[in-house]
Amino acid sequence: MGVGIPGTGMVGLPIAVALGTVIADSSAGLEVLKKLTPGILQKGKEMVAENILSVSLKEQVDKLYIEVTCYAGTDSATAIIARDHTRFIYIEKNGVAELDIRSSCVEADSADPEDELLLSYDLVYRFAMETPLEEIRFIRQTAGLNREAAQTSL
Repeated sequence: MGVGIPGTGMVGLPIAVALGTVIADSSAGLEVLKKLTPGILQKGKEMVAENILSVSLKEQVDKLYIEVTCYAGTDSATAIIARDHTRFIYIEKNGVAELDIRSSCVEADSADPEDELLLSYDLVYRFAMETPLEEIRFIRQTAGLNREAAQTSL
């Protein structure tokens, strides 16, 4: 809720949601704000000022969980993302589910706690030394994106 949105001078989920709505490019994944322009920013700020969206905390959810319901006239759509910022587990349009894998996610979440990965220095070191670079090259790209976001926010 308190994270700054680079290039906006604003913090929080409402402006992030508004900008994502105005940009409307799900193919950009977590880089959707790369398309931010002054005009898009103005539209997003207007959406926040007009209170046409609300953000609230979902009770009894301990992992990443995003549920969005949008209304336009008599139409509605709901999408749920869980465990990963781009992993849709439920999509519904006008009361008809187009994707529903919520039950498989509940089963995975209720797995035996003993099956959880327990990190140790040796495990991390072995991973760092033995994992092929091609499999973890995304880390460098992510570091670059984070650096760019930090520079923009400065």
